[in-house]
Amino acid sequence: MVRTYFKMMVYLIEFNFLRGVARLLGLPVQALPKFNHEQKKLIKKAFLQLMGDWRGMLRSNRAVFGKVRVIQHLQRLRGVLIDMPDYARRTHASNAQDFTFELPAECPEYYKLNFHYQTDGYFTERSALLYDHQLELLFKGTGHILRKVGLHMLKPYMQEINAVLDVGAGTGASIDQYLCLYPETEIHYLDASSAYGQYTKALYGNRISAYHQGFIENIKLDRQYDLLFFCFVFHEIPTAIWDSVLSNISRHLREGGFCLIIDSQQMTDNPDYHYALEAFASQYFEPHFDDYRSQSIETAFEEKGFQLLNRRDIVFSKGLLFQK
Repeated sequence: MVRTYFKMMVYLIEFNFLRGVARLLGLPVQALPKFNHEQKKLIKKAFLQLMGDWRGMLRSNRAVFGKVRVIQHLQRLRGVLIDMPDYARRTHASNAQDFTFELPAECPEYYKLNFHYQTDGYFTERSALLYDHQLELLFKGTGHILRKVGLHMLKPYMQEINAVLDVGAGTGASIDQYLCLYPETEIHYLDASSAYGQYTKALYGNRISAYHQGFIENIKLDRQYDLLFFCFVFHEIPTAIWDSVLSNISRHLREGGFCLIIDSQQMTDNPDYHYALEAFASQYFEPHFDDYRSQSIETAFEEKGFQLLNRRDIVFSKGLLFQK
């Protein structure tokens, strides 16, 4: 736990350092959300639950930690610092279509955006370098814990899981975290961004068995898997195409296979946490988040013939494990 708390402290210090630098440079800085006493109590309760789940994982599996990459961390921090003026300008102007290059014609319109107002959207290796660090700054160093607590839901079923596809795998961080827990698995990578795929390949190489580039709503791979998982991906997929997405999930899963979703809670979940979802929606540009919040993932999967095996609340997120 010492390493965990140290990492969280590092990201908290960096978060405040970056805001201080932005002010010194005269850049526009977003006001942090203000919570009342009861809301702060709920945040503390959710955090303590997360830490309790994490301690339980550490007791049963010391391999939950990945490799310490200090040089990579410093490179990413430097990249975030350099990127700050562009990011602040774009955020202040609410400009979500700020690109200096021509976007690939084959991309659907919903993807041609600067998600979170980040530089280059999901289209370049520069963006990939910054993404994980920006995510951990957002979650104050707990992003990896959220993912791993969700992935730990698979443990009772691992004898049935050999071939896995990570959908929307991005920088490969979720695969790295998965392999910390389940190192014997054959795991494949799928992401819409070829640049993120190249970045992941350079970082993790043959630890990942195969790399695929495409969109989950229409890709056709030549095999079925025991498990498909989505780590904080579903809220970036418009609900208008969920039917196609779920059909393709089913097509790429063997009978009896599993699908794991780790993502934000929704309006159909705990009403005590709705204020946190509102704060997230107002602070960070997530173009499809309002639709996502209003449509239950559980209902969508069950209507496609999936059975919900397990559900776990993870701070203001949730893990959902389905079986085909």
